[in-house]
Amino acid sequence: MKIKKYIPDAGGGFRGGLYKNEIGLSSQQGRITFLHELNRAEVSHWLQMIPAPFLYILNSGVES
Repeated sequence: MKIKKYIPDAGGGFRGGLYKNEIGLSSQQGRITFLHELNRAEVSHWLQMIPAPFLYILNSGVES
């Protein structure tokens, strides 16, 4: 993919994290690591949606 080199990857910035190109999908352990990383990311994105209704309720918008 041509734009892939422009998308930031913060995986190495966390304790125990690693960059996506270092996972090594050609090995079984690399695929298992990728699935763990994928599940972690998916759970974190779903958890970010929990406070969304409260933010919509508390922020009624700008009144003029």
